[in-house]
This record gives sequence, C-alpha cells and structure tokens, in this order.
Amino acid sequence: MTLKEKTPSSPSKAKYRKQCLTLTEQLKQAQEKISKLETELAKKENLLKEERKKNIKNLSTIYDLQATEINYETLTLTQPNEKAIEYLCGIDLEKFNLIFDCIQPYTHLIPYPDNRKVTKFSLETQLLVTLTICRHGMDQKLMAFILNSSPSTVSRIFNAWVIFLQANRTITMRFRRCIIVQI
Repeated sequence: MTLKEKTPSSPSKAKYRKQCLTLTEQLKQAQEKISKLETELAKKENLLKEERKKNIKNLSTIYDLQATEINYETLTLTQPNEKAIEYLCGIDLEKFNLIFDCIQPYTHLIPYPDNRKVTKFSLETQLLVTLTICRHGMDQKLMAFILNSSPSTVSRIFNAWVIFLQANRTITMRFRRCIIVQI
C-alpha cells in the first residue's frame, strides 16, 4: 500500500470538512441553547426561592399568631392593641365593646349545636371570632389553627353566633338604640 492509497481523495476530504463544519455549527447552536436554558433555569430557581421565602414568612406569621393566643382578653387587657381588633373584625374596640354590651343580656339564647356551650373561649372572643370570619371570609379551619382549637369548635361558635345575631330582632333594635345614644 502506498501513501496515496491511504489518504482520502480530495472530494471526500471536502465532504468530511463540510460535515465537520456542519457538526461544529450544530454544536455551537446546541451550546447556545444550553446556555439560554441554564439562564432560564437560574431565573426560575430564583423565583422559586423567593416564593419559598414568602411561604415561610406567611407560615411564621401564622405560627406567631397561634403562639400569641388571639382572643379578646389578650388583645385588650394584657397587651392593648386596638388596631388589631379593628383589623380583625372591622370595628374599633369602643364599638366592639358597645355591641357586646348591647347583646350580653341575651347571650344565654345563643343556639349552640346539641345545647353544648363553648366554655373554652369567652363570649367576647366568640363574637370576635365570628366577626373576623365574616369580615375576612376566613376558612374556619384556619381560624381553628390560629386559635389552637378544633375546627368543630370554631364551626359551632360561628354557626351559633350567626344564627343568634341574625334571628334576634330585639337585639338589633337595642343595638341601634345603643349606637344612637352613644353617637
């Protein structure tokens, strides 16, 4: 075999060069696509990290709420926080107390399911829970989690108080008179 026989002819060299150039170009395009995908992946990972931080912050807020024990007594007596009452139920502390003073004589009429009164929470806290759920359209299970109570207890409180407040016209009339006298 001679040296000429081992080397490919010119047309086949040109063909291989063309294939090499084509493959090189395809490799560059693939590397560019990989680079773009890596950049996009990095952006998506950053967005995911941001969302995780937000979720962790929201969870910590919920756990903080649970640890603080949200009830009327804590929000008014031990650490007065009128803004919290107003944010939760939509009325300031003075009006909340006025409403409760007007309905307090009738609270024995609250129709708790199975005639089992809720003794875990004061009547003020029960009213606060009911108004908060109504104002924020809050899920009762979430409220139960915040109160560190069972969902069935919160459901019994909410259902009983809504029926109580809606059904008793005398309370509504007395409430209107209280508001008029106070204004």
